[in-house]
Amino acid sequence: MKNLLAFVDFTDMSPKVVDQAIALAKMGDAAITICHIAEHASDAGEIIIGKLDALAARAQASGVKAAVHIGKGQFHHEAVEIAKRLRPDMAVVGTHGVAGIRLSFLGSSIHKLVKELPIPTLVVNELSKIVEGGFNKVMMPVAPHKEYMNKVKQTCAIMSPDGIVVIYAIIKPGLPLSNDVIKNIEAAKQYLDEHKVKWEYTEVDADRYSIGYAKQTLAETQTGNMDLISIMSRVSQENSLFGKMDKESMLLNELGIPVLCASGEG
Repeated sequence: MKNLLAFVDFTDMSPKVVDQAIALAKMGDAAITICHIAEHASDAGEIIIGKLDALAARAQASGVKAAVHIGKGQFHHEAVEIAKRLRPDMAVVGTHGVAGIRLSFLGSSIHKLVKELPIPTLVVNELSKIVEGGFNKVMMPVAPHKEYMNKVKQTCAIMSPDGIVVIYAIIKPGLPLSNDVIKNIEAAKQYLDEHKVKWEYTEVDADRYSIGYAKQTLAETQTGNMDLISIMSRVSQENSLFGKMDKESMLLNELGIPVLCASGEG
């Protein structure tokens, strides 16, 4: 990765977003653009510039090149347009969780953002710890998406050299893994082997009391001491009934686990 985009809203989450972007930037000598979107023209004054410059100085003091950018307009639309113009390799954004302060980063809104951004997005929350040197143990749920290998590649880009990927499948009663899922699992194993990334495959029966996959996946993430969940940003047709709810639950998890939302591009 050579360029990262960090979205900040000047709440207590902003330094954490920038610090995690700094940690990722150091892995590949990347630069950071720290971006704030002012929804009203009157908000984009000297005070905003001063706050952005202070965050940029935070990055530069860590040896990371940083620039600032102010967008103007409706947050989600402007965020997508900025990502298209700047073409970063990844975005970092913070969410305030279930009891969040700002609606812009809550529930379906944060999922709407990562789904529309044309780049992979790392979502951190209030309880997340800054991970230096790459993520060490990654929960990677299986999925039928045609772009699933993008998730594998984007995940590997932010892993530590000694990290491990846990390819995780939950089997619902009477619903064996589809051919598309099996194909993706085998392709992922092959890619990880070729790139000398450690992996393990875990297949479990579904908890009969769970409607979707999120609750059981998060429980396994906690039990396995994993420091990242990697999901596809878009809901597959196969999981259309509860996929959106699952992704929102993972994005707003109360474990402090960052979530990489892989894009269909790249």
